[in-house]
Order: sequence, then C-alpha cells, then structure tokens
Amino acid sequence: MRSDFTVAKMLQSLRQKRHWIACILSAVAGFLIFDFVPGYFNQNSTVLVLDMKVSSGTRLEVYVNHDFNEPLSGKLVPGQRKQYRLKGLVDDIRSLRIDPGESPGAGIDFFGIWAEDKNGTFAHIPAAAIANWASANVTHRGVIGDAARFVASTNDPMLFAEPNIKLRNESPALIARIVNMLAWPRSATFVVIVLGFLVLLSAAALNPARVAHPIIATVCVGLSVLSIYGFGTLYHPLAPIDTVVGRAGFHGLSTAPASLGVLCAVILSVLAAIGFAYLHKAQATQTKEPGAERPADREAIWKTANQLAVLVVVLACILFFFPQFDENLQHWLTYRTAPNWDGNNVLIWNYMSHTGGLPFRDFWYPYSGQYTFSKPAPFGMFMGGAYQAGAFSLAFYAVYRVTGRNIVTAAFAVIALIVGGTLAVYWGNVRYLQALSIGLIYLAINRDAERLQPAHYWFWFACCFSLYFEPAQVIYAAPAVLAKIVLDVFLDRPVDGGSLVRRLARDFTVPALFLVGHLGFVAANDQISNFADFYFGLGDQSASGAQPANLALDVTRPFTVQFLIVVTPMAMIGIGLYDRLRAGRGSSLAGDSLVVLGLVGVMILQKHLIRPIDWQVFVVPALGLFVYAAAKRGRTVIETAAAGGVLGAYVAVVLMSGALPGHWQKLVGGPERVWNYLLDDSLPFDEANAMRFAPAHFARFKDEIAVADRIRSLSPSEKPARTFMLTDNQVIYILLGHKPPYHSNIYNSSPLYEQRKVLAWLKDYKPQFAVVDPKKLMFDTFQVMIRTPLTFNHVIEHYVPLETIGVLELMRRRKPDEPVAAAFWRDKLGSSIAFGHFPRASTADRLSQCTHDAVCQNFLKISIPDSRHDRQKLTIPFKASGLDFAATFIAVSGSSPYFLSLDRVWFWDVLNRNGSAAQIGTEKLPTGVKVEIVRLAAGTDILY
Repeated sequence: MRSDFTVAKMLQSLRQKRHWIACILSAVAGFLIFDFVPGYFNQNSTVLVLDMKVSSGTRLEVYVNHDFNEPLSGKLVPGQRKQYRLKGLVDDIRSLRIDPGESPGAGIDFFGIWAEDKNGTFAHIPAAAIANWASANVTHRGVIGDAARFVASTNDPMLFAEPNIKLRNESPALIARIVNMLAWPRSATFVVIVLGFLVLLSAAALNPARVAHPIIATVCVGLSVLSIYGFGTLYHPLAPIDTVVGRAGFHGLSTAPASLGVLCAVILSVLAAIGFAYLHKAQATQTKEPGAERPADREAIWKTANQLAVLVVVLACILFFFPQFDENLQHWLTYRTAPNWDGNNVLIWNYMSHTGGLPFRDFWYPYSGQYTFSKPAPFGMFMGGAYQAGAFSLAFYAVYRVTGRNIVTAAFAVIALIVGGTLAVYWGNVRYLQALSIGLIYLAINRDAERLQPAHYWFWFACCFSLYFEPAQVIYAAPAVLAKIVLDVFLDRPVDGGSLVRRLARDFTVPALFLVGHLGFVAANDQISNFADFYFGLGDQSASGAQPANLALDVTRPFTVQFLIVVTPMAMIGIGLYDRLRAGRGSSLAGDSLVVLGLVGVMILQKHLIRPIDWQVFVVPALGLFVYAAAKRGRTVIETAAAGGVLGAYVAVVLMSGALPGHWQKLVGGPERVWNYLLDDSLPFDEANAMRFAPAHFARFKDEIAVADRIRSLSPSEKPARTFMLTDNQVIYILLGHKPPYHSNIYNSSPLYEQRKVLAWLKDYKPQFAVVDPKKLMFDTFQVMIRTPLTFNHVIEHYVPLETIGVLELMRRRKPDEPVAAAFWRDKLGSSIAFGHFPRASTADRLSQCTHDAVCQNFLKISIPDSRHDRQKLTIPFKASGLDFAATFIAVSGSSPYFLSLDRVWFWDVLNRNGSAAQIGTEKLPTGVKVEIVRLAAGTDILY
C-alpha cells in the first residue's frame, strides 16, 4: 500500500508539473536544434573568399543577388592583406554588391575573389576583372601591382558585379537558405521570430479557446497583402511641394499609397476580428494548470520575492549602463572625425550642446532631450546612461506585467533586447521600446480598483520619460492607449461617467502636468516658437526626407524582414481584438497586449513608409512573439511545449552571437565603475571637456582647416570674421569657434519657414565670408539649390569668389558696384536646373491672378496639348547676362499645364533684380510646348 501510494503521489506530482516538464524538454530541444544545425552546415557550406587589403574600416558586407537579403559579413583588419572567408552561400551568384568598409579616403585593394566548397576552389575572379566593376562612392585607380585599387570617396563605398557563378551545392535552395540564416545573429533571430509564430499558432489551433488564432492571422495577413499591394499599384498621387520639396516629389512619388494601404489593412483586420468574435459568441474558456493554490503566507513571500527581483533587474540595468568614464574620456581626447554627412551633423549638434546651446533656440535638433547626452562630462554621460537604463527598465517592467509577473521571462526578454540592440538585430530599439512600453504598462493598471497602484507610477514615469527625451514616442503609443480605453468603455456598458472621469484623472494627470511644466520651461528659454514649428511641421520634415518604402513590392516577398514588419502588426491586432471581444467584461491581458503592440507597430510603420528603417521596426514582431508566447493565460501542454521550444531556440541564438561574455563583464564591472567615479580623482573630466572639439580631432578635414586659417588671416581683428557655410561644411564653424546659424545644413532647413530663419540670420549678421563645396551640390539625387532656393539666391546675390582652397570656394561679400558673379555660379551650380516632377505638383494651378494688394510670384506656365512627350525630360532654355541656362522637367500625359516658380530660379530671380533681365528662348522650345509668364497671388507661404 505504501508503495502504491508513493507511485500514485509521484504520478500526481508529474501531472501537476507537466507544463514545466514540457517547457523544459522542448526548450532543450529548440536550443539543441538551433545550436547544432548552423555549426554542422557551416562545415559543409560554400565559402566566398575575398583576398583584399583596406587602409581603414571596420565591417565588410557582401550582398548576394539582392540588397534586401542578409549580407555575408566579416570584420575588417585595417592595414593587412587578408583572405576574408565569408560562409553561407546557398544560391548561384548572379550579382554581387560589396561594401568594403565605411571610411572616406580609405584605400581598398582587391587581389582576387573566389569560391570554395568541400571539393576545393572554383570560380576565381582576378584583380584585372575586379578593376572594371561598376561602383559607387569610390575612385578607380586601376591595377597597381597585383591588386585592383580603389579609394573610398564617402563613408559608403560599393562595388557591383554580375559574375554568374554556379555553386556546386546539392542541398535544396530553400532549405539551405534557411539553415544558412541560422549562422548569423540577425537573420537567425528573424528565423526564430517567423518559425516561432508559426509553431505557436499551430499549437493554438489545438486549443478550443484559441482555435481561431491561426485562421485570423492568415486572414489578416492576406487582407494586408491585398490592401497594400492594391493601393501601391493602383494609386499614384504626387507629394505636395507647396512648403517643402524632397526626393519623393522630385521622382513623382508619394507615401500616400502605402499609408492608405496600411490604414485599410488595419481596418480590415479589425473587421475580421469582430467578425470572428461574432461567430464565436461564447466566452473564452480558460485552461488552468492543475495544482493547489499557494497558502496566504507563501503567497506573501512570493510577492515580496518578486518585488525584490524587479528591483534587482532595474539595478542591473543601471549598473550595466553606468558610464565607462575612462573609455569615453579617452575617446574624447584621441578621436579623429571622418568627413561624412551624418557624422558632421551629429558633430555640430554635439558641439552646440557641449558649449551651452539649447535646441529650438540656438540650433535645430530632432531628438528633443537627447541633446543632454552631449553636455560636458560627467553630466552628459550620466544622462546617456540614464536614458538607456530607463528605457530597458521600462521594457522589462512591461513584459514582466503582461506575462503575469514572470520574472525569468521578462529578464530574458530584456537581455535579448539589449544584446540584439548592440548587434543591430533590433537597430535603435531603445527609441521604439519607449512607445511599446508605454502601451504595455498601461495595461498593468487594474481598472476596477479606484486607487493608485504601482503600475500608475511606472506608467507616469514612462510617459514623462518619453515626453522629455523623445515626445514622438508618446504620440506612437497614444492610439494604443486610446484603444484600450475605448474597448473598456464599450465592453463595460452601461458607462459610469464618474468612474471613467476618475480613472482618466488618475491615469493622466501627472503626465499632463509634466507636459505643461515642460512646455513652460521651453517657453521660458525662448524655445517655444521653433519647438512648435518642429512638432507641428513633422509632416514637412517627413516630406523633405521621404524616400518612400515600396510596400507593394515588400508584400510580395514572404520570408523577408520587410514583409514581416508590415503584416505582423495586422495579425496581432486581429488576434488580440478577437480575444478581447470574446472576454467581454472579463479581462484578456494577452489580447490587450497584442492589440497594443499591433497599434504601436502600425504607428512606427508610418516612419518606415517615409524612409525605410526595416531592422528598427523589427523589435515590434520580436516583442510580439515574447508576449504571445508568455502572456498570462491558461495554456494546454502543447502550447507550453511550443513556447518552451521557441524560448530554447532564442537562447541558442543569443548565445551564438558571442556577445554575452562581454555584456556580463560590463554588468559585473558596474559597481567598480561607480566606485571609481566616486573615489577616483584622476578621471580627466576638465581636460577632456576642454579638448573635446580641439582642432587636432579634425586632421582629416584638410581643406576646411586651410579655409579656417585663411579666414583668420583675412580678419581685421583676432576674432575670425563671421562666415557662412552654404554647403554643409559645419566643421569650419567649430574650427573658427563660431556659433552657426539655427540650421547648419541644407537638408533640415528645407521647409520654407525654416529657410527664412537662415535668411534672417544672413541679413542680420551679414557674414563677411561664405564657403561653397562644389562636391556637395547634389543630395538625395537632386540639386540642393532646388531644396533651399531662398538661401542660395541670397548667397548668389551677395557673395563673389575670393579664392579656391583645395576643393572649397571661399567667397567674400559683393560690393555695391560689383556685378553678380553669374559666370562663376553657372560654372559651379551648372547651367541647367533639373526640376524632375516638381512642375506638375506645383500649387500654382490653385492660385488666383495677382492683384495690386497681393504678394505675388512670377510663374512660368508650360502647356503641352497632347501626350507626345509622355515620360520625357523636356528642356526650357533661358538666356541671362549673355549666358545660356536651362530648366528641365519630366512631362507626364494628362498633367498639363505645368508651373515653375521663376522667383525660386536663381538665374531669373537674382539676375533680374540686378539689372540683367533673363529671357526665355522660345525659339528653342520642344515641339508642341508653349510657355507664358504669369503673376499669381502666391503669398509668402508658397515654395513652388
């Protein structure tokens, strides 16, 4: 009897723990599969070998056949000839794109390229052939010795070829491709996310409470593909250009088709969820794991232990991100800046912050409170560490609450996010985690309890944190929070108005007060006007930088990250809303969580639509998988096993990345860093602050240094004469010790009202000199003078050439009796201005004729009676100051008439004002094209 009792007791214990057993066994299986397969495959895969030498650079990337594929990559060893063996080729090589580093001016030598497999070397490409490859952003130097030599002209050198190499791989291409993806952290994480969702949805199909999940997901994905593809291929509006111009408008593109396609996909996903919920009217059944409830005393101990664990994880985040002062200060003392556009902008923003400037007063800055990271040490470094620690602590608490206070799962989630962020798996995730955390933490507030809860404090902190560091993240989260409130009100009918008001007051009073206080601080520091221009002009900034994502193409490429980030939010919205509606007055934390993640994902997609940020958005489906696998709800044993398998595979990928040892050392070194900061008086804060922008850091800017020296020599006093950098040579401001204008680059001053701020600065300060870089007159595939005509026209009118220093032109102010340097500017800017599709997008067709009391502009009205010039580039000839000029545009059937604002064309506007009347060469117009000059009441707020 005693033996029988013991066996029965053991069997009962096993039944009670079957979920844990299933989870552990499947996790081990998932780990072993994802750990073993890549290693085995790499021993038998085809290898691409690049025999090369680079003088500087850190990363080698090789894209095979498509740019959207995960590149083969390796770490460059500067200064050494080395054979870089890139594993994982699975397809015949039809085309190659090689990115050999990211250092402008770097020397790049290729001695040969070949492929190897287990049977030996094949398909050798010699240096002589490589020397003739197509390229971008490099200078060809031919074959020198036994190497094809190139010199990088920017930080993005690229070589292109179509070698048509046949591999000797006998494995099925699809299987080989998937297995190959497991060898790289980024693509392996992608595989885990995709297969994880498929496994979990398949397991859900066996649970009566979630049997509809795979069907809903399939329907939402299908509807999204149809919607986005339909709008993307059938709807072709133009981007508006009345206030700002950008690449999209120049090429006749718009983000509107993608935006409408995504909006339609969201609506269809919501309708699908409602439809399925209506068909399954019964309340969702909850599957509860067997086992006795914990006694009250054990429950109290467990709760206390969990609270302590939360504090431990938050403390770990603080220690992990506590600044490494010695390394950072050493960097400030020894770094050398390389010329590149993004880096130069960050450099001038850092300089302004470091020297006491305020964004939206002294300089334009798109990242709100993050300017404090560039304040003098140690404060700026503290703020940078606090930002990272705060963002990941909030993400941890969000996952912790939606998984039913599962400390292990939440801790692993934040570890995976931190590791993935450093490996560019979730590139820039610290930004978008804020919006996701705000939405998820809001769900942790118990709406039935009319009292303040710990979740309130976390939610307030999340909102205030983002309002200070990046207000856009609160905007991204707002629809998700609103959806939660609306769903609660709708499902809890009849509505208790008083209870709802009290709930809203508890939830939002503190963030609202913080926002009012923050705006008050902004206003007190004379920032409010520019602050308002920026945040109310986000659409204009988007239009100026738009390079629309081709979602219509993306949704036709399953098993790519572009496809995943678009369809996953729709599937999460559909599944989550279905669960929430079926729960009725009850709660469905898992359903609410998926709805929140889906809606935040849709909001983040709005940025992706404007300019693709594929791997930044990838954090949304990744966090969605965590939540779907681990959110608190009853599960079957099969679902638990599926979740465990996904978890094990994810652990294998994190370990495979090789990043954990370094991260562990950084964590355990945190207390030492704190101790050293408190007690080590030798940290060179004062020296590093004083030397952070010393001229020695800019040794690579030889021409800029020469210009700064020349300006000093020409200045009448010890203080260098004020100088304006027309073409984004911001480092000269630093070399001269000057405060730049509010906008220090052309690109961000694109909106008309932002151009006026630069124009006002030029008129107020009347700089003695201006600098022009002829190599920087094209950006985003069109001429920069089109982007900011007010600035260019003013400089052309008021400055004449003084000296050529290297590639830079040093200009001086034009004297009243001197003519405009028309020939010089035509030589530098070109005799022809290409307006692309702008003339057919002009707002002039909606303007009235000029009257005596109106502010008017001169427009060239171009009429084409038929479609004979459809999709052709047409040229309108001009003559001014005895010189020939031209304006070109793209004609599109049915778009006539076209309008071109002559007041924005420098050789018409400037020369006409200065006594050299410009004329149109009507005798040379293309066949069938008619032009006339019309004066229209454009006002001061019309750019084109």
